Amino acid sequence: MVVLANTPVNATTAAIKNEIPEMNLVEEPEENSFESVSKEADLYEDSDSKTQSVITEPNQDNIVKESPAASKKKLGVRAVLNNSPEGKSAIAHYNNNKCLDMHYRKKVVRIVIGAALEKRMDMSINDFQAMNEQLLEIFPNESEDTFYVPRVGNTRARGMLYNKYINLSRNLRRNGLLEYKRQRTNTSR
Repeated sequence: MVVLANTPVNATTAAIKNEIPEMNLVEEPEENSFESVSKEADLYEDSDSKTQSVITEPNQDNIVKESPAASKKKLGVRAVLNNSPEGKSAIAHYNNNKCLDMHYRKKVVRIVIGAALEKRMDMSINDFQAMNEQLLEIFPNESEDTFYVPRVGNTRARGMLYNKYINLSRNLRRNGLLEYKRQRTNTSR
């Protein structure tokens, strides 16, 4: 299309309108489009975690406001153990014998800490204590000092959960599979 500088504006506008093809847009009724969206959401169900995508229109009723502490990732120890064949075997062993031997304690700790690292949890004292409490609910005959003992005075924290987390996260960081939380400062000597 060629537009001359001396052409009146109305003629230019008319020429542009003639050049643009007319589009016939047809709006679908909202109920049909919603049904297709909900059918599409049904297709994207995540079978591993038993969750499903739900698409809703944003309004004030649907907005859930969480405090920063509530939005932190939590780990359900019982669910983690029940989703693992080794975890199920440890629970069955405990139910039969009313105690865990060292072999099963190590399995349980490996499963729980592995799940925490998969979720990229930044473990705090409260997280270790919560995991310890959950493990003691599942295995009530176990000693309270087995899985986690918090730091007291000059004595560092200890226990199977804490030690496994420190050792495994250190190895993952060395291999570049887990990022460091803090920036290291290079000090020249």
